[in-house]
Amino acid sequence: AVVGNPPYVRQELLGAQAKRQIAGCLAADWPEIARPYWERLMGRSDLAAAFIARSLRFLPEGGRLGFVLSQAALEAGYWEGLRRFLAERANVLAVVSSPAERWFADAAIHGVIVILERRTNGASPRPLARFARLGVPMVDAAARVRGLADLDVVAEVRALGGAEAWLSPWAPLVRAPDAWFAASREAGGLLVPLGEL
Repeated sequence: AVVGNPPYVRQELLGAQAKRQIAGCLAADWPEIARPYWERLMGRSDLAAAFIARSLRFLPEGGRLGFVLSQAALEAGYWEGLRRFLAERANVLAVVSSPAERWFADAAIHGVIVILERRTNGASPRPLARFARLGVPMVDAAARVRGLADLDVVAEVRALGGAEAWLSPWAPLVRAPDAWFAASREAGGLLVPLGEL
């Protein structure tokens, strides 16, 4: 397993030389992916993206990665490129957030826990990923959750199977309450993004 809380360093603060060095490390880690892919990804990525890609390399098949990330990572522009990379190499086991509580008093971000499992290229994705929106404080959840199946006791959980977990946007799954999803189902095609009006 690899468990951590990678630094949240916005790409604007990394500098061109650091981005080139990071892209070089990732290209060496994943020689089947051309260096320009990593240069494009690191050109607009938070430093945490490199931590995820680099850490996955150290896991054997079935090994797990558990990181505390910024919720902003789930909807940042670079996330799509990183998700495509991860979708071929990992299963999403769980994404856990607590929209009503900040986990770090001195950080101006909301955290999210992402748990991935390494799989062999081309292997079928795991059938179930849990996207959990905590309904209790993190300290209470930590005392009651001993495994992924326990998330249902402390959170609103949306379970997605197989490739759907990689194709669906993650941010709404961990931010919106169950009531939003129920209203959305009832409304059908009547709801449209504001930008389309």
